[in-house]
Amino acid sequence: MATSIDWGTRVLTVPKADLTPISGELYELDTEAWRLELKALETSEDGIVFPDIHRNPVDSGIVIAGVQYARFIEIINGYTVEFQTAGLVSPADHYSVRLVGSNNNIFDEGVIVRNSVGVNPTNSAGLIVGPGTDTAEIATAVWAYQITPGYNVADLVRGIAAANLARLSGAAGSTITIRDIDDTKDAIVATVDSDGNRISLVLDLT
Repeated sequence: MATSIDWGTRVLTVPKADLTPISGELYELDTEAWRLELKALETSEDGIVFPDIHRNPVDSGIVIAGVQYARFIEIINGYTVEFQTAGLVSPADHYSVRLVGSNNNIFDEGVIVRNSVGVNPTNSAGLIVGPGTDTAEIATAVWAYQITPGYNVADLVRGIAAANLARLSGAAGSTITIRDIDDTKDAIVATVDSDGNRISLVLDLT
């Protein structure tokens, strides 16, 4: 089965069989994969004469509830989305769908067709961008953010990885040496007392 459309009413129907079962009557719709179905409908022999169903700009965002989001799928031009209940035997028509894979407006009033199917959006604040930024710039800024003087997020993650996962030597003595995760240099050199308490540290977390 696949998503179908009534071009006259502009209602998109998503069959339950196309959803991914999660647990009990909870299912997921991969909206990014689903978008490819919409594109196929738009370019089909029947659909080519109708306005586009959706838009999915790569480099721009959309404002939802006053917040600008990054990657998104927006249902446009009066199309609506309905999850299948017809042909299902109760209580099988009472199920929930989690929307994953993008920020989107599928749950918005005027887009979703309300029925016995519960629809749960997962629009993520983690994908928020501001004017003039993109996700790569955000990632760079996060890793460079200084949590404590002299050490940014990337430095501290390297230190945590070394302390927990890398080679260690000298544990029985007064100097403990911990290599970096790639075993290319000493990341942490700790001088300890007879009880193993750290007296001083030399860190190379670059």
